[in-house]
Amino acid sequence: ALEIEGVDSLASFATNLKGWLLKKQSAKPIGIDLSDDVAVIELHVNIKAGVNIPETAEKIQSAVKEAVQNMTGIAVSRVNINIAGIVFAEPAEQTEA
Repeated sequence: ALEIEGVDSLASFATNLKGWLLKKQSAKPIGIDLSDDVAVIELHVNIKAGVNIPETAEKIQSAVKEAVQNMTGIAVSRVNINIAGIVFAEPAEQTEA
C-alpha cells in the first residue's frame, strides 16, 4: 500500500467508532479476517492532500489483493480501505536575505 502514489503512511491508530463503542479498539492499521481460506483485508491509511482519494483507494485495493494472493496463495475477496487522515505538506521554510 505504501508504494502507491498518494499514500503517506499507514494510520498509527485505527479509528473505528463502532468498535470503540462495542469492544476494545485496535491500534493496528491492518486487519485480516480469514474464513474458509478466503481473506478480507482492512487497511487504515493516511493520504497526501490533493490526491484523488477514490482513484488512490482503488490502486491500493488492487495492489494489496494482488500482492497477498501472489505471496500466500490465499484468495482475497475484499480489501477495505479506510482513510484515517489527510497529510498536508509542510510549507518550505522561508530564508531571510
